[in-house]
Amino acid sequence: MLTFCGYEFRPREAFDRARKERYTNFLPAPSSEKITEMGRKVSSWKIPRHTTLTLEDIARRANPVLRGWFAYFTVFYPSRVIPLCRRIDRILMRWARKKYKRLKRSNRRAKNWLRRVRDSAPRLFAHWLLRY
Repeated sequence: MLTFCGYEFRPREAFDRARKERYTNFLPAPSSEKITEMGRKVSSWKIPRHTTLTLEDIARRANPVLRGWFAYFTVFYPSRVIPLCRRIDRILMRWARKKYKRLKRSNRRAKNWLRRVRDSAPRLFAHWLLRY
């Protein structure tokens, strides 16, 4: 295993579409440490505390960083950043629960709210384009 520029090179399972068979190849993917570091960086923005901001304001602040990360780290193995996308969604749900009284006591309502927002504006956050 080799880590270089945030990528971890190690044997991974791959699929040959022409021959329709699986094989092992030495493929790069974002390292676990880098994914964790990006998640901590997003958490350090303390989004749930900014209840005076709108969702568009949060997206305007976060998207340049998220686009940069995803442009760099999704070239080879895009599914590796899905845990980071989930973490960002959980942070947005926490923000919604603090901002809107009707969502305060229910994770399920906050999740449904976020799903409706995502369906109505799928290009609002950079990770929504990648994941959904």
